[in-house]
Amino acid sequence: MCAINAKYIHSNLAVLYLRQAALRAGFDSVIREFSINEPIGYILSELHRHRPDVVAFSCYIWNIEMVLKLSDDIKKINPQCAVILGGPEVSFCAEEIQAAHPSVDYVISGEGEAVWPLLLAALQQGEIHPRLPGVAFRVGQIPVSQDSSPLVAPLDELPYPYEGMDQIQKQILYYESSRGCPFKCSYCISSLQSGVRFMSLHRVKTDLEHMNALKPLEIKFVDRTFNCDQTRAQTIMEFITGLPGQTRYHMEISPQLLNESFLNYLEKLPQQRFAFEIGVQSTHGPTLKAINRPGDWDKISTYIRRLRRADNIHLHLDLIAGLPEESYSTFKTAFNQVYKLKPHHLQLGFLKMLPGTRMRLEAENGHYQFQSHPPYEVLSSSWLSYEEMVLLHHIEDVLEKYYNAGLAQATLEEIITRRYDNDAFSFWEDLAAYWYQEGHYGIGVSPAERYGIIKRFLDREYPESREQHHDWLKFDLLRDRLSFNLPAGFHSSPDGSETLNKLLKQSGFIEQYLPEFEGQSIREIKKRAILEHFKYLPQSRETAPHPGLLLFVYPEKGQPARRVEEVGLAE
Repeated sequence: MCAINAKYIHSNLAVLYLRQAALRAGFDSVIREFSINEPIGYILSELHRHRPDVVAFSCYIWNIEMVLKLSDDIKKINPQCAVILGGPEVSFCAEEIQAAHPSVDYVISGEGEAVWPLLLAALQQGEIHPRLPGVAFRVGQIPVSQDSSPLVAPLDELPYPYEGMDQIQKQILYYESSRGCPFKCSYCISSLQSGVRFMSLHRVKTDLEHMNALKPLEIKFVDRTFNCDQTRAQTIMEFITGLPGQTRYHMEISPQLLNESFLNYLEKLPQQRFAFEIGVQSTHGPTLKAINRPGDWDKISTYIRRLRRADNIHLHLDLIAGLPEESYSTFKTAFNQVYKLKPHHLQLGFLKMLPGTRMRLEAENGHYQFQSHPPYEVLSSSWLSYEEMVLLHHIEDVLEKYYNAGLAQATLEEIITRRYDNDAFSFWEDLAAYWYQEGHYGIGVSPAERYGIIKRFLDREYPESREQHHDWLKFDLLRDRLSFNLPAGFHSSPDGSETLNKLLKQSGFIEQYLPEFEGQSIREIKKRAILEHFKYLPQSRETAPHPGLLLFVYPEKGQPARRVEEVGLAE
């Protein structure tokens, strides 16, 4: 079984379930996981090395093109090997896939855990036209599809996917405690099934205890709406809080379902143990109605603001560009409303016309043009031109490069507040235009180089404030500690090192400001401390004392978080 993941640190839950289901039925199998960044020739050679009788692929929008190429090549070097596809990218177009790709022998539509061992048994017995629910096959050149495979119920029947695994550090593991979604959003595949099925709390707790012992970087729930039953959600989170270790737990929650009781609980959770992905998608009433996604923005924004103020949960907020009834202007409004909440991560995504969804079936109603190949992204509609979509892509690029990368945070807040009167969208629009004009779009740019680019942009737009912008950005650079050596365009205080030497020699200075360094030599201390003069500091409307001194103190290498303490000093 083969999984081709979007990133190396990701894992694939589907193939793990299928392997355990096959083992229960007496079939052994090998799982190979790759990433889409690996050469297709290497993946092919690694699969062929096992001389397989069957190769099964888990298919998604990010890997389907590579999967289909691999399927063709597998048949050329091993014609007797059965090629089987499954997953959301093929579940709603099995006949079309087989008609276009003769190398694909079988397609499993829907949940495959129950039917997978049956298909393996049929193939072992020599059947080439297995009449199994959800399994599409080919008679000659004619694809033949069956009804969807049966849903797994109860979910406790699913095997524990990580059986037999040792520690999986620095990786993301996926887990589901429920299947289905209570909402019917017209753009989402989850809307094609009714209701939500839950795993028992006993089973969930047992699984999480085993997974937590593997010490992964993060355990990511793939439940479509983790808080659809908030009492149950709170019970699970209370159990997680009691587990040892530093693993972070990620959940996708619905802001519409939050209530006072649950919020009161969330505000008291420990720091850095949980991350929430919150799908806002839009704040425009006609858009929410058109996509069948109810929402009261006043209520939602109030609740998210409370969570952000507590600052104990990493908040990832999503917006989708290209939704019906959403013009460039109304999207700008939605962006500014969400940006004002200051999420830790703001994802500007783009509508995808996924096969089988109501949005795709009704695409003509909005004069939608979209890619005919994965990821089926919208190109234009009645509400957004192609040119406007391109501009939004440019904005998304710089938003990722700076805001979501955590760069120049203090400077960005000052610029958007002072120069743009809190119109964040217009700032990112202008920076995106500059970024594109200067030839930076679509190429790799290091974090240090990004500081130089934004400095040149600000110098061009506000030449009278060059010195102020320099100090703001230098403050961010030193706080981020990208390097002891400032990048081109920035200058260190000429006497900063000498002044620090004098201060370190003063009686009581180390004890007061750097107690963790007591007993160390000045040379060793200066490897982890920098003193700089600032005339202007961000988050302050006035200049600092002349000259202002700021000491940046860094943690030792190898610590889990990059934490910097700023200590203000008076001469």
